[in-house]
Amino acid sequence: MTSKKPTKDSTKLQHLSEAFQKKLKKDSGDPGPKYKMLEIRIICILFVASSMSQELSRLNCPPEFKTKCACGEALYYGEAKWVVNCTDAGFRSVDMLEFLPEDVQVLIFTGNDVKEIPPNVFGDVTNYEYLEVIDMSNNKIRHIRGQAFHRISNVHRLILNHNDLYINGTHEHPRIFANMYNLKELHLTNAFTEYVDSKKYLVNLENIFFGSNLAKLEKLHLEQNEIWMIPNRDMFCQLPALMDLYLGDNKLSSFDVELDCLKHLRYIDLESNMFSKFTPTILRRFDDVNEQSDSGLEVNLRDNYFICDCDIKDFQHWLKTTKVSVRNKEYLRCRDGIPSSNIQNPVIDAKEVLCAAKEVQAGSETASGVIAILCIILTTLVAVIIYMNVAWVRTKASDVAQLVKKRSAYSSLLTQPEDQEVHV
Repeated sequence: MTSKKPTKDSTKLQHLSEAFQKKLKKDSGDPGPKYKMLEIRIICILFVASSMSQELSRLNCPPEFKTKCACGEALYYGEAKWVVNCTDAGFRSVDMLEFLPEDVQVLIFTGNDVKEIPPNVFGDVTNYEYLEVIDMSNNKIRHIRGQAFHRISNVHRLILNHNDLYINGTHEHPRIFANMYNLKELHLTNAFTEYVDSKKYLVNLENIFFGSNLAKLEKLHLEQNEIWMIPNRDMFCQLPALMDLYLGDNKLSSFDVELDCLKHLRYIDLESNMFSKFTPTILRRFDDVNEQSDSGLEVNLRDNYFICDCDIKDFQHWLKTTKVSVRNKEYLRCRDGIPSSNIQNPVIDAKEVLCAAKEVQAGSETASGVIAILCIILTTLVAVIIYMNVAWVRTKASDVAQLVKKRSAYSSLLTQPEDQEVHV
């Protein structure tokens, strides 16, 4: 369970209490019972004021929100914003969102039980021109209908983390994010159902990118989605402004992705996947992106399953020579290797790496030699047995020959034509 962030009022309360205690110590050394009682009274007054403020913020919401949400000015990532916060409100639909206050800047609608987002979830009357952020994480959402997010064209951050989305088959709607022309961040961490192969829903996600025209998208989060391959190497080319691509905590073992089309790419997160190495082709692509990008390229490759055998040499050399910024490259460890002494050593420092393929070939040659020796021994044993029982073998051979001769003679008699009867 994640702890809630302290509210603005609670932070004020803490600071006032600390300031009061410092003042008392400065004036009298050790505050007596009288001053302690005064401090307790002040804390109680501030607490009541804070509670009243929170209650008033709930009353600021339209009646459709049933006093389950807080509406008003609050700090959001250090900035004062007009926030509607419906965290853990127990809602089972999104009907009330049609009645959002027009001046809302941040909508936090998380921890509810909403299976579907219908078309025009924010109604078809009000244009929410001040709305910048929508967080709909952890709502058990399965389906988002086409054109669901209309009249919110100025939203630049959409968060759909930790849901159960189906975007395949009859649930595929290529224009899910249509009209979100200014979207810059799309958060889809652990967003998709585990009952559909990631290869299938990634194809549909590419169609959504194409149908929604996300020309300004800069950050894409796809962590924790059981992704084991990227089905189309041009998938991310639908996002020409993409700067940061997050694919950590998946099951990728290869990364055959076209990157030349992403002229602004600056960061790729491939942490905690299943890479045992990187091919020279993808390493060259990393270098090419680094050269064409104004800010250079940074990659995160930590916590992968690197095997330090002779196939790691190209990657090891690249780590030592590339101009790409590899985050914490000294912490890239060998999970396996030949020799086994490489295990747990930094990849970049592995001194001796041998080829698994040669060991396999040597093993195959040894097995072939063993089989040849066994065949020779078996042939020799058969010859010895025959030699020791030569009389018995000759008798049996003679009997077989006589039997074949008799059967041959009998067969010839059966095939001779019968004499025809002559009629006079």
